[in-house]
Order: sequence, then C-alpha cells, then structure tokens
Amino acid sequence: MMIGESGTSHTGDKHYYYKCAGAKRKLGCKKKSVKKDFIERAAVILTVNRVLRDEEISRIADSILALQAGEDTTIPALKKQLADTERGIENILNAIQQGVLTSSTKERLEALEKQRDNLKIAVLQAELQKPKYTKEQIVSWIGQFKYGDVNSREYQKRIIDTFVNSLYLFDDRLVITYNFKGGTETITLKDVEAVYGSDLKAMSPPLKNA
Repeated sequence: MMIGESGTSHTGDKHYYYKCAGAKRKLGCKKKSVKKDFIERAAVILTVNRVLRDEEISRIADSILALQAGEDTTIPALKKQLADTERGIENILNAIQQGVLTSSTKERLEALEKQRDNLKIAVLQAELQKPKYTKEQIVSWIGQFKYGDVNSREYQKRIIDTFVNSLYLFDDRLVITYNFKGGTETITLKDVEAVYGSDLKAMSPPLKNA
C-alpha cells in the first residue's frame, strides 16, 4: 500500500508523492516513490480516453439498467397485486352486468376498490423513493464527465471519486480497477510516457544530497 508524502525543494516549493508504506518504514521494499500529480493525472487521462467512450458508456448504462431491474422487487410485487385487484374488480362488474348483485358482492367491490386505491398510492410512493432511470438519462449523466480540464484538481477529483476503485502501481505498469464489472485497465508506464509525454525519470523525488 502506498501512502501520501510531501517534501520541499531547495527553492521552497512543496511537492507531493505516493510512497510504499513498507519503504517508508524501511522494511526492505525498493519501490520508488512517484509524484502525486503524475499518477493522478495519468489515471484521469486514461479514464477519459479508455472508459468515457461512447461504446463503453453504452455498455455501462446497459449494466446499470440490468442491475436496476434485478435488485428491485418491491415495485413489481405491488404492481402485480394492483393488476390482480383490478382483474377482481372487472370480474365483479361483469357479474353485476349479468344481474348478479347481492350485498356481499357490493361489499367485495367496495373493498377491492379501496385496495386498488391504496396500491396505486403505494406504487407511486415506491417509485418516488427509488426512481427508475432510462438508458438515455444514464448515458447523459456519465457523458458529462467526458469534458473537462485534466489539469484541474476539481475535475481530477470528480473523475477519480466517481469511477476509480483502486490503482496498482508496478515498476513497469499501472493497473486501474473501476467501479463497474469488468472494469480493469492495464497500461505500461512506457505507453504512458509515449502517449502523454511524461518524463518517467521525473516521477520520483530528487535524490537527497549526502
């Protein structure tokens, strides 16, 4: 696990890094520290370029729709009760039209009508408490993250807080796990350097003078 660390250069500027906890406690780990700005900016750029693509957003939206449908059991159960109640009312009305009308028939009809009204209110309340989102709404919400300044700390925080579950940093690659099924991306640090123009030698803190 890597933890935050800061240092001040000879010019007085403060720099921030991620450092292996084992290395910090001198437990033998040789993992080099990396600049906080570099690693977080790289994670944001990779997320925007690799995850926030139209086809990937569509796939994520489909997964959310399936999850949304699968975990909701209350509303379907209420709607089934409502449908059964309405069928009961319709059967009684048909019987009345055929001349079958007794005091018990009238009482049963009134009870079903009251039950129907209560079920309609229950369905409405459940839908308000747990609204259903359409695919278009989900795509639109995720799509808002596509555009922003990757150098903005606020934008970086929004992207990381929303999409990134964890980030594993090896000597030669980054592995980013996202907050959705199958959401793992691996990219070599050489590719990061080639694509985003980062100087890998500048990732680590400057050597201290003896």
